[in-house]
Amino acid sequence: DACAEIWLYGFRNPWRFSFDRANGDLWIGDVGEGAWEEISYWPAAGGVNRDFGYPKCEGNHFGRPSGSGTNCPASNGSVAALIEYSHDDMRCSIVGGYRYRGPIAPLNGHYFFGDSCSSEVFIGAQDGGSSYTVFPTGIAPGYGTVAAFGEGQNGELYVVDHLNGRIWRF
Repeated sequence: DACAEIWLYGFRNPWRFSFDRANGDLWIGDVGEGAWEEISYWPAAGGVNRDFGYPKCEGNHFGRPSGSGTNCPASNGSVAALIEYSHDDMRCSIVGGYRYRGPIAPLNGHYFFGDSCSSEVFIGAQDGGSSYTVFPTGIAPGYGTVAAFGEGQNGELYVVDHLNGRIWRF
């Protein structure tokens, strides 16, 4: 509350964020420090708590100073990560994407994001409440390096391949 110009805080390296074109919600890919990558979420309606936990939390796990367990947001009062994944399977650097609002009806409302180390693209599908299940799309290393996502005028989704200089459309 020291500086009025700081809207949200407690991120390490927010790498790509987007607003949901249907409702204005903010989705943020935050690159982790040691072992966890995360997608954070801020509703358009706002809220009271604006602290996303870093460096005390990394995803829903303790960061610095060290602690143990997975209840870090609850233990320090910060906003929990909506989606998280570990640095297993060559994953190490999240690339925030978009909540899909394009012409492919079965994908509507799912959140697309990637990892630049593994070059995978993922879908975060909401489980009815506030939890998400993450599915790989099958777009993986042979396609290049995921650097960013884009959204077309009609909601179509694009993936930027940094390694090969290509743009892929869903």
